[in-house]
Amino acid sequence: MRFGRLSTELHIEAQVFGADLIGLAAPGRPRLRHQLRAWYLGSTLPVPVVLLPSGPDGGDGRRPETVVLPAFR
Repeated sequence: MRFGRLSTELHIEAQVFGADLIGLAAPGRPRLRHQLRAWYLGSTLPVPVVLLPSGPDGGDGRRPETVVLPAFR
């Protein structure tokens, strides 16, 4: 559960749990705003941030191969 700004809360959680990596759920094809958010968070947090596509890409019922988009500093 998040109570403040995403970057602040993720920074606190990363320190408390000793995170080595933070994964953020994104649509099957992350849009520019998702990529920019991950890039911004990756530049402000002490650990790498990746986008993890979380669902089928199209309406045909087939799930495309999952791709992880890194947003490292």
